[in-house]
Amino acid sequence: MSGTGAPDEFYSWVVALVGAFASIFTFGTPYSFGVFLRYFGPTYPFSEVLLSSIFSLQLFMFFAGGGILGVLISKVPARRVLIVSGAVLSLLAPSLFVVESIYALAFVFATMGVILGTVYVVLASTIPRWFDTYRGTGTGILFAGNGLSLFLVPPAWHYTLDTLGVRQGFFVFLVVTAVPVFFAGLICRDPPWVEDESTTGTELYDWVVGIWRSNDLTYQFAGVAFSLGWYSLLSVFTLGLFESRGLSASRASLMFGFIGGISIFSRLGSGVVADRIGAYPSYLLSMSTAGVATILLFVPSILTSLVAVVLFGLGLGGAATLYIPVLLEMYDPERSTAVIGVFTTAFGVTSLVLPLVGTAIVSNTESYVPVIAFTLATILLGMYCWWRV
Repeated sequence: MSGTGAPDEFYSWVVALVGAFASIFTFGTPYSFGVFLRYFGPTYPFSEVLLSSIFSLQLFMFFAGGGILGVLISKVPARRVLIVSGAVLSLLAPSLFVVESIYALAFVFATMGVILGTVYVVLASTIPRWFDTYRGTGTGILFAGNGLSLFLVPPAWHYTLDTLGVRQGFFVFLVVTAVPVFFAGLICRDPPWVEDESTTGTELYDWVVGIWRSNDLTYQFAGVAFSLGWYSLLSVFTLGLFESRGLSASRASLMFGFIGGISIFSRLGSGVVADRIGAYPSYLLSMSTAGVATILLFVPSILTSLVAVVLFGLGLGGAATLYIPVLLEMYDPERSTAVIGVFTTAFGVTSLVLPLVGTAIVSNTESYVPVIAFTLATILLGMYCWWRV
């Protein structure tokens, strides 16, 4: 195909836009925890605890399962993985018409989490390779789609399940999700200059084992994990914090939603900044912004809380976007799928552990100051880990 012989050409931007559109249908689904819990409870005769564990499993499998599978299939062409992923989502779509047991329901949501996570890993590892000079901007376009996903998909699930019911709504939404994934499979192929990658399975295994034994990997893995771990902590306590400062429940929820909304623009902006000053300093700047925002939460004021929300949005966009260009600068770009797969599992760990710790802190202390301090410590620990690399 003409115009695909070098990075940063017209087709590179087409790939980024198509990938961003497909990513809109990925991130938001595993984060639609509360929506699923509300509508699946009356439909299935299971306790809230059991249903919660299923939806938590989906989030865990999105990061950990998608990351591990991304490593295992790193030799498979990106377009083939995306097309197969779309097919699996289509096959899962009618599953709730026959699923009755708790184990079958867990299998459906775990599988959905793995597939959506795999789509994320493949897009996140493929699109940056289409760019050289504008890699930060191209990656920012992709992650703007992730930001839109967090902003749009949970209410879209709410509307669909409320309008059509659980089983039919699940069917329709997964079919709609499969379509852009299929389309991405047609467009978002591996760049032609890396299609001849000849790494064997044994070489890939030796590479994974080798980097896992590296001291740098320990700090990099922890740095990636904590770079977004603070956001999962915010989801635990900020609604209650804002309500304690005089906001209604609806306004507190809207205020928290602004973080994801602002991050849509900061994902794009952080990529542009990274192309000018470098991905690594831009990444640390984003985490520093989130740290300043956390410090502002110690002040019991709506105004400072609002400023904190804006800064959290700016920090979230950069932290969620720039870790990929940073990693691709440290590792062989031709192993990008394996690299992103390994480090995506880090988010799976924090998505399970940190919310539980945050909830325990709030319930045992009956104060928000300790959990704010814990959030700040998480950000500082992430920055320290990257400083040690």
